[in-house]
Amino acid sequence: MKRCGFSRWELLALGAVLCVGGALLPVLAQTIDAERAQQNRRASLCMNNLKQVALGLHQYMADYDEMPRVTLNSQAVPYSKCYGWADATVPYLRTLDYFQCPAESRKGQDNPMKPGFTDYWLNTNMSGVSFTDIKAPTRLIILGDGDGGASNSNARYNLNKLPRSWIAQPNSPARRHSGEAFYAFADGHVKRCSYQVLLPHRPTLENK
Repeated sequence: MKRCGFSRWELLALGAVLCVGGALLPVLAQTIDAERAQQNRRASLCMNNLKQVALGLHQYMADYDEMPRVTLNSQAVPYSKCYGWADATVPYLRTLDYFQCPAESRKGQDNPMKPGFTDYWLNTNMSGVSFTDIKAPTRLIILGDGDGGASNSNARYNLNKLPRSWIAQPNSPARRHSGEAFYAFADGHVKRCSYQVLLPHRPTLENK
C-alpha cells in the first residue's frame, strides 16, 4: 500500500529546519536593517557635504563677485596660489572631509594637484560666473556626486554633463546612493536625483 503523509523522522527533520529558519530570520532582518541604516547615514553625510561646499562657493562669490574659476593657477608645480576651484573654497570650510563622499571607497588626500582631492565636481559652466548672471538658480546644478578615483579628480574636477559610462554602469557615482546621486543647486538646496531625471533637463547643467 502506498504510504501517505510524513513519517516521524521526516516530521522531526522538517521541524528542525523550521526552527533553524525561524531563528535566522531575526538575524537576517537585523542585518538588512543595519545595512539600510548605514546607507542612510552615508546619504545624509553626502548631502551635508554638498551643502557645506555649496555654502563655501557662495561665500567665495560674495568676496570675489564671481564663482571660483575651474583653473586658478596656470602653473602646475610649484604653485603660489589656489590650483583650482576646490582648494579656493577650502578657507570657507572647516575640514577637507567635506570633499569626500562617504560612499566612495577610495581614500581622499590633501594635495589639490592630485586625484582624490575631491569626490565632487563643479559644473564647468559655473566657472567665473557671478550670481546675477545665473538665470534659474533653483534648476541650475553647481555641484554633483563624482568619482574621487578619476584621474581628473583634483581641485579642478569639473563636468558639464554626466559621462556615458556613469549612465551605463550600475555602480557609477550617478547611482551611488540607492540608485541615485546628490546634486547642489545654485540657490543652495541639495537634492537626490536619478540620472534619468537629469538627462532630459539640460538647463540643470547649462546657465540658460
